[in-house]
Amino acid sequence: LFGPVHWLTRDNPVAAYNALALVGYAASCVAVFALARHLLGARLPALVAAVVFGAAPYHTVSLDHVQLVGIAFVPLGLLALIRLCEQPWSWGWAVALGACVGLAWLSSLYCAMMLACALPLAFVVWAAQRRLRLDGRLLTRTAAAVATAAVLAAPTVPAYLRAQSTGIN
Repeated sequence: LFGPVHWLTRDNPVAAYNALALVGYAASCVAVFALARHLLGARLPALVAAVVFGAAPYHTVSLDHVQLVGIAFVPLGLLALIRLCEQPWSWGWAVALGACVGLAWLSSLYCAMMLACALPLAFVVWAAQRRLRLDGRLLTRTAAAVATAAVLAAPTVPAYLRAQSTGIN
């Protein structure tokens, strides 16, 4: 995600970093606000959740980790999953879910791993609470989400696997 911003700032790494960090903080706050607003149905608690999330220590003590911009994709991915479960006919939420997973992969592997752990668990809990019936629409939309994530992540997987095979951390 740094590359396009670096290009937009005319190859100025300081400006690119600052722009991406600012966008990352704002995006994470907006993402948590949207998730909390949907789950709680009220603006004030959602705003408190967004501020707490945005000011959390992993943000404030890790200013040198530009990849934390991807943390916004974790609450957005959870929101997309919940909305997809509520509206299993929606292709839009399926694509949004896949985009969140794919963009989390592109921003940082640990954001993608957070989603890889959280999404199945969230789905099981959500389904159990709502007694969600699995129907063909939800399964095909989930396949679309997986395909969307794969399209975004696929170009980087060979380079990632090559780097992992060297054993250099």
